[in-house]
Amino acid sequence: MEGIQKLLEKSVDVWYISLPVGVFLVLAAKYVEKLAIFLAGFVLGAIVIFPLIEKYVYPFLKLDPSKVDPTTSMVIMIVVGIITAAVCYAFYRSFVFILGALLGFALSYYLLSLLSNLLKLGERIPMEYLGWGIIIASIAVALLGGFTALKKETEVVMLFSIIIGAALTSFVALSLLWIGLSIHIPKDDWKFLLPFIILFLLLVFTGMKIGEKKSSGG
Repeated sequence: MEGIQKLLEKSVDVWYISLPVGVFLVLAAKYVEKLAIFLAGFVLGAIVIFPLIEKYVYPFLKLDPSKVDPTTSMVIMIVVGIITAAVCYAFYRSFVFILGALLGFALSYYLLSLLSNLLKLGERIPMEYLGWGIIIASIAVALLGGFTALKKETEVVMLFSIIIGAALTSFVALSLLWIGLSIHIPKDDWKFLLPFIILFLLLVFTGMKIGEKKSSGG
């Protein structure tokens, strides 16, 4: 959760990119499916991959990120975003499969682990066997999720895009509002989290409704 928050905070620094992209992903993901994948890939590259380059590649090249010219950093960030977006677009179906597989694995592993704890299976089954059983079952569900995602790729891409767009839009918009009002509240405080969750859910609901209208030809 902390890692996700840091990524969202990074998106505030480039709000002029993340905010328009976020709104677009919420409102138009269904209409321009592959463009949504491209934009989601760009956000991934700019907000996730670029910070990793700053953290690990810059020191290897004996560069101090704080001393790199801001314009140069911006250009590198945009280039990394475009390259990541191009890779996501080029391997579109692979991206959809991996997304479905990851979601399937994560959900299965979490639920099976929770169930094993509730039923206290660890007291009756050796933990080594129980752990491997959960992993194998989760891998099976992951494969099922991946192939299902390929069959329902439009719906999966739409939902994925809307969730990313809603999270970006909500976090960045509220952060900018709080800055404009000179309100200093930690991002993990309920006074920030509650409006964020409400706005996030409203945007997801709006995006899904727009998608449904498109599907029904409305």
